[in-house]
Amino acid sequence: MDDLKTQWVKQAEDINQACIGLLNDASRIYTVKTMLASKSLALMLMSRSLGNFKGAFVLLDNRLMTEARVLIRCCFENAFWMVRLLAEGEDFAKRMQDDELYNREALGKLALEKHKGLDEAVEQGLRRRSRDLKGKLPKDAKLYPQKVAQGSLLDIAYALYCQLSADAAHPSLTALNRHLGRRVSDAKVVIGIVPEPKEDEVVQTLDWACHAQLAVYAGLTEILTGTTDDTRLHELTRRQITLSGVHKTE
Repeated sequence: MDDLKTQWVKQAEDINQACIGLLNDASRIYTVKTMLASKSLALMLMSRSLGNFKGAFVLLDNRLMTEARVLIRCCFENAFWMVRLLAEGEDFAKRMQDDELYNREALGKLALEKHKGLDEAVEQGLRRRSRDLKGKLPKDAKLYPQKVAQGSLLDIAYALYCQLSADAAHPSLTALNRHLGRRVSDAKVVIGIVPEPKEDEVVQTLDWACHAQLAVYAGLTEILTGTTDDTRLHELTRRQITLSGVHKTE
């Protein structure tokens, strides 16, 4: 198990370097002014995902399994959005803009509903923005992860996303049960603040992290180059499949 874990860590480091290399290559070719909105958003999405990916490994190094899985869940969301940008280009970029406006309007309405005694100028601004947006956004403006993933190349990965939601992101009984353990000295049930992760679960988490970030890398590669004929991508994908197969048999 330790050897497999070491190989997964190496895979993660190589994916990280490949992602950084792709961003560096793009910076030499594109500027924000010369890019379509979809490509700009894809590059920003990669930057966000790299931060999530690196953060997950910092947390794993500190044995914070649940917290690491929350960030890996973010990586899967990033992958869902990247694949949609690849498939739909400017159309999905426009949907992302509509989603942003929807969220702002919803937050404004919530502020008006929950916070009485708002500054008059703030209240007027929120009401004016709500009036301006009324009827202008499509009914399906809100982008939900399930809807974004559905029918895409990563549709099957939504199941992993849901598992990460249930056992890490949300305070489910599954997530809370991680904190239950038995004291070695007297076998009493105790509640731990930082539960010690099981090694097979660490390996599983590394697998999922690499799965998500590799999908982000593959999507951005094709968005920027128009092809997946990339030596780094092929090697990382081959190794990912091999390591995942080893993990399932152990």
